[in-house]
Amino acid sequence: MHDIVVVSDFHLGRGKNSATGRFYELEAFFYDDDFRSFCQWLIDDAARRNATIRLVLNGDTFDLLRIDRPPQSPEATLVERQFGPILTPDRAARDIADILEGHPNFIEGLARILAAGHELIMLPGNHDLEIQWESVRSVIRRVVLERVRERLTSTRELQECGARMQFPAWFWHEPGRIWIEHGCQYDPENAFTYLLRERLADAPRAVHESEYDMPLGNFFQRYLFNGFGAITFIVPSTRAHLRYFKWLIGNTPHLLSRVLFSHARF
Repeated sequence: MHDIVVVSDFHLGRGKNSATGRFYELEAFFYDDDFRSFCQWLIDDAARRNATIRLVLNGDTFDLLRIDRPPQSPEATLVERQFGPILTPDRAARDIADILEGHPNFIEGLARILAAGHELIMLPGNHDLEIQWESVRSVIRRVVLERVRERLTSTRELQECGARMQFPAWFWHEPGRIWIEHGCQYDPENAFTYLLRERLADAPRAVHESEYDMPLGNFFQRYLFNGFGAITFIVPSTRAHLRYFKWLIGNTPHLLSRVLFSHARF
């Protein structure tokens, strides 16, 4: 029976700017080398035991809410210029491409898992629900398999690696053994009324602009927390937010005042 390895909530942003060699301001994942080493350890350990691995990335692998945006186009709306573009399928695919470009060693780790004959399962979370869209999945497949191709010699092997990378829309279930999902649906502050979004891929832009089904946690991340820049990151509950707010009052009142002023209309 295969081993099941579950990891979660990496929240990859745009990573490192190749032009400057510095991480983008809102980046929160600085462990690409560690993750690559972890994947290699899994491969070596499985080889010693003649075992196979099913690596499950259990949601929020990517953070499409907290991500430094590229320069805005002239036609962008006021809200888009301040808080980033509306995540249509095309826009989300471009953001995922930026994230993957900024984390090459993370991709290297995934590629090693597949090239060694193991499986990769990628589940959505509340910060990367957009990986339900085929346009986003296609980018991930392309980037990972390009790295896999460097290790293989035949097209058939590459196709087999592609078949071992799966994108369930909600959960991963192995009857009698395990049920895996991100879990945001059990938290009132982070639950979607309509979790399954795949069929929205062809919806008019106005549907995506409405954002009617945005959980409270997602709303605050995009429209408030990002305004604090690198000083803050995701905290799990309103109680934790209140404690953080008290800390900001005592330590950085000027920053707090600036953010509250710029976000007052929300």
